[in-house]
Amino acid sequence: MTGRNTSRKKRGRAVDLTATNRRLRAEIAERRQAEALRDEFLSVAAHELKTPLTSLRGFAQLLMRQLDRDESPDPVRLRQALSAIDQQSAKLARLVNHLLDVSRIEAGRLVLDRKVADVVGLVDDVVATARVNTFRHEFTVRAPSGALALVDPLRLEQVIRNLVDNAIKYSPDGGPIGIEVDKSREAGVVRVTVSDHGLGVAPAHRSLIFERFHQAHSERAFSGMGLGLYISRQIVELHGGRLEAEFPDEGGTRMIVTLPTGGPGGRSA
Repeated sequence: MTGRNTSRKKRGRAVDLTATNRRLRAEIAERRQAEALRDEFLSVAAHELKTPLTSLRGFAQLLMRQLDRDESPDPVRLRQALSAIDQQSAKLARLVNHLLDVSRIEAGRLVLDRKVADVVGLVDDVVATARVNTFRHEFTVRAPSGALALVDPLRLEQVIRNLVDNAIKYSPDGGPIGIEVDKSREAGVVRVTVSDHGLGVAPAHRSLIFERFHQAHSERAFSGMGLGLYISRQIVELHGGRLEAEFPDEGGTRMIVTLPTGGPGGRSA
């Protein structure tokens, strides 16, 4: 009887060791995956931050050389240089803000400052800016005269701007971009839809587009850290809403934001 009990104990210890080894191997694999993702992100982030910094330094040096030679700066070149510095500074600020937003989201410190705002007005502001920045795209807005909702206006505008910027970015040949706002009093929601006829997303990438650091078109020369859609979805979900993607048969991408018009759903300041 003693021998049988000893044999059972040995088998039990063997099972425990096997389970422990499996758990350790899983933890090691998970840690390695996290490290690989971190290293890839740091590489992309360093590249994306370096580009505007290099441009800023180049234009600043150009202006300093002109001053060192006691030359009167050519007004046209001066304006071009200052415009480039302004654009690259804005790009750098956006990249840094994305990194800060991810940090806040991961720490659970991204809070909303809600107030009643007109979603149509936010869309109009984003589209007005987009029209100034691109001449290759035609914007069509379909919306009611107003659509009020209890939202954080700055954060919601950030989401809409990101979706419109993506529609422009991934329609490199230009073309139509449609923005539609509709409200349903019965369902108590407002929807914002942004549609383009650009590159779309390959089926293999569609389930990953809202993941951190994922770039659906990494094989092409598009800049970005793969954070915009991740941050946008987190902001929409803090509002108690949904951000979804559709891929029409005719091509392109359709992004749909669905927001409750008021009431609870997410943290508010």
